[in-house]
Amino acid sequence: MPERSAEEIQRWAHRLEKVEIEAAGGVFAVDGAIEVLDFLSTHNVPWTIVTSCTMDLAKARADAAGIVMPHHSVTFDQVTLGKPHPEPFLLGAARIKKSPENCWGIEDAPGGVRAAKSAGCTVAAVLTTHRKDELLEADHHLQSLVDLLSISQLR
Repeated sequence: MPERSAEEIQRWAHRLEKVEIEAAGGVFAVDGAIEVLDFLSTHNVPWTIVTSCTMDLAKARADAAGIVMPHHSVTFDQVTLGKPHPEPFLLGAARIKKSPENCWGIEDAPGGVRAAKSAGCTVAAVLTTHRKDELLEADHHLQSLVDLLSISQLR
């Protein structure tokens, strides 16, 4: 929006965020998400959320989905360069005290797959919002998030 002032863009961004937060009640966890997160937590496997949402929107969506946001989550308002840049995943890995090469990036969108891959993560694409041919950079393609448990050597 090059013809708009920074202030106008900020007003619209805040308005859009407010609308999305109000609509967050309709958000639900994708198939297998709760099971995978419970498994990781039970087995003391560090994990975090790396999202293109602001913190307020991410919390609203996580709450609606029945997921507790880790305190070390990475949100759009905490990085200089968002996805598809690797910065969010690099910060996420640092926050859980792991090198990116020892992390899995779980994504459903091309920009997220590219960001996780560029950061050095092993990438699993969940085929919920995009087709496999749109997520070719991923190392693995999952029909359900629970499939992660069988390919990641966690079990």
